[in-house]
Amino acid sequence: METTSLTLAEIINLNLAVGTEMKPLKSIVEEGDGAFKRRIDRRSVSDDLDEVEIRGPLVPFKDYESRYNKLAEQSRILNSSLQEANFTTKVSVPAWIMASDVDAVSIVGNGYNGDQGEMTEILIADVLSKRKSVLEELNRKRYISEDGILTTATERIGKSDSIDSVVEKLETSTLSVETASWLLIMTSYRILNNVLQKANWDTTTEVRIVI
Repeated sequence: METTSLTLAEIINLNLAVGTEMKPLKSIVEEGDGAFKRRIDRRSVSDDLDEVEIRGPLVPFKDYESRYNKLAEQSRILNSSLQEANFTTKVSVPAWIMASDVDAVSIVGNGYNGDQGEMTEILIADVLSKRKSVLEELNRKRYISEDGILTTATERIGKSDSIDSVVEKLETSTLSVETASWLLIMTSYRILNNVLQKANWDTTTEVRIVI
């Protein structure tokens, strides 16, 4: 039984290629070999001549069927390998990402640095599940109001005074909950994507190749 060591990224790419090749073959196999039967049309064109037209496949149906079955087997093997890796391989993510009660303002802060802080180990499968739920939440909160993005600082100063104190007040203002929550979702999605991308290239597993 031939096996080869592949990264998860390579398995995903190979599975995509297998699926692309399977797609046109599937319709041929599902239709059956009826369309592959040789058809002979003989008709008279004169008293001395007949015209014969034979229509048939250059590649036998069984060859298409055999290739499709091999590809289907390979796809099952690849999917199984991915599933096994996803449920046995752990990766590091910021602990707050998996927490149910999060203070968005304190995590994101003005520095948009939600990837810092205490880390925790979770399965790749849990990362995939969390990314799906974060994406759903991101789609629900795709737009944020101007009031949620902008902050206003007001201060009375002398006509000849510098505005530096007002600028400092603006820049040290605390994010609104709306803005912080939106940035937290964006940050979560970015971090989870980065974690998955790294895991896909760092994680290798032995895969049986049948095609």
